[in-house]
Amino acid sequence: MRHAPAVSVLCHGRGWHGCQAAVLGLAAAVWVAWALSHLQADKLAGWLASCSVGISCAALAWRPSARLAVWLVWDGARWTANDQVMRVELMLDLADTLLIRLSRVADQDRRARFSSIWIGLSRREAGVAWHGLRVALYGQPRRAVDISAGPACP
Repeated sequence: MRHAPAVSVLCHGRGWHGCQAAVLGLAAAVWVAWALSHLQADKLAGWLASCSVGISCAALAWRPSARLAVWLVWDGARWTANDQVMRVELMLDLADTLLIRLSRVADQDRRARFSSIWIGLSRREAGVAWHGLRVALYGQPRRAVDISAGPACP
């Protein structure tokens, strides 16, 4: 079996963070609209308040994530993100977009074993490293599956 080639990609994840900010803004707008409908407020005032709160929350949620950039490197044996050894798991593959979860290795820092970062990566952002990145993500060893519970399908 051949091993995956070494690959490195700079991940900004702006699309993923934009989706998160939009969902947070939408949730805030819906909550305000629901609260104002129970207070029987004027519909136009409720609509304007909901929109302004939603846009404000989305802007606040987007701002901190704009600085996030991760240099993801596969050297053929291990994954590193910004020079820290990480466990990388492919969570979602949409052909042109990947959703990746980065978790610190438990041996490195015991307090941080449950902390993780989610990064969205597009084909356009990865550029020529796209194929190598996908090969490395799919070629890494899988964890053993517990089959003691029985078959998954009837």
